[in-house]
Amino acid sequence: RDEVNTDNWALISLAGSGRVRMEGVNLTVPNSGIRSAAIVEIVSGTDRGLDKMKMPKTGTGGAPPLFDIRIGESFIAGAGDLIVERDTAPCQIDIERSAIALSGSVISVFGSDDSRAEEAEIALDIEHATCVLGRGFLHMDSGALPRYLLPVTVNARNNIFAAGAAGQFVSMTGNTSPEDFRRLLRWEGAKNFYDR
Repeated sequence: RDEVNTDNWALISLAGSGRVRMEGVNLTVPNSGIRSAAIVEIVSGTDRGLDKMKMPKTGTGGAPPLFDIRIGESFIAGAGDLIVERDTAPCQIDIERSAIALSGSVISVFGSDDSRAEEAEIALDIEHATCVLGRGFLHMDSGALPRYLLPVTVNARNNIFAAGAAGQFVSMTGNTSPEDFRRLLRWEGAKNFYDR
């Protein structure tokens, strides 16, 4: 609601680790104030502070937590982004047979001040989807004081993509060199249609 003041809104907020499954979902996000909003947001886990203070965490150690997001046969629309990554934890995203019409992006990556594991990435498999996006498919922002960003690997097959009026399919902003930004994106695809 307009009278509630916050910087970022999220329908689903994941911290530490988590799994989201949407099958046959019809989801519309009204956002009359056009505030920063996401369907799914990934944020730093509560144990990050313990890492910095060298205190032991509960549970087993090892690989960083994995976020797993699957969307199938769904329609998602509204003012905002589909997935916002505000962390450096690896994430697997699968989108199949769905329509996405958002004012933002499918993925927005803002990263974190915490460094990432060497092999950590955001992996997106998208197949038989139609995406009409106001800001483009992928947005990466490292900020003025560069934050660590996860690399994004996309495997896209049999999709229709329409970018916003600006025609930017991928946008990368922040105090990061163009060469470093280019290394953060790997795109493989076949039989996709790109409008604008």
